[in-house]
Amino acid sequence: MLVSNQQKYGSFMHEIQASDLPRPHNRIAEIIGIEKTLELSSLLGGSMVYFPIHAHVTRKLRNLSIQRDFESGMSQKELAHKYRLSTGWVWVILREFRKQENNREMNERSHVKP
Repeated sequence: MLVSNQQKYGSFMHEIQASDLPRPHNRIAEIIGIEKTLELSSLLGGSMVYFPIHAHVTRKLRNLSIQRDFESGMSQKELAHKYRLSTGWVWVILREFRKQENNREMNERSHVKP
């Protein structure tokens, strides 16, 4: 059974400041709060944790947004400007979506019984 930080650290929990924690915990506490930082420390303490670069985490969402904007009528040049990409890179993203759509259509056709 997990014990809450309030139970573990008692009445002084509300007195702890992010700056009281060692690095990198102090920076994490500034972002997510002290209690959540202590929970993470308790859960992951001693482990090596890798966080992918933010752009890698959000890339699929960005690409879906590019696809939707393209389908709604935006040009590749407009998309490149909006997403701060080259027009060539926008073309690559759109080409990948077309390939995925073609593969899905081919799979659907191959599973249809005559």
